[in-house]
Amino acid sequence: TTSATFAQFVDRDFRFYTRQYERLRQASRDLTPGLEVVFFNARLEFTLQYAILLAALSPSDSDATIDRKIRVAGTYIDVMVARRLWNFRSIAYSTMQYAAFLVMREIRAKPAEEVADLLTARLASETETFVEAACGAAARLGA
Repeated sequence: TTSATFAQFVDRDFRFYTRQYERLRQASRDLTPGLEVVFFNARLEFTLQYAILLAALSPSDSDATIDRKIRVAGTYIDVMVARRLWNFRSIAYSTMQYAAFLVMREIRAKPAEEVADLLTARLASETETFVEAACGAAARLGA
């Protein structure tokens, strides 16, 4: 909104998010202790994970808080993607971009505990679960 905020974005924020993005990309290629969820989500080629993971972070976060937020958001992604796949639903970018945007907006720059609460509530409210798919399969098989 001002020259000062733009300068801060370039000097501090852009550098911070670039470093974190590079770290996440490395963790997606090499199994990294504490960031295993990033590696496994990348195996499913869910490319929107990076935007969701970065949305929770703030340049003022400590290293421990950054790692916690990444683990929390990454675990949410893991469960959400697994449920979609279990229910024979697409995880393609075009299918998931709007839902990912809503998650990003909801968790942007929130404290770690609030990120965990918001994403837990989001998973609890989802209609696609592992049980739904199992019940649907059982019904189709006449069980």
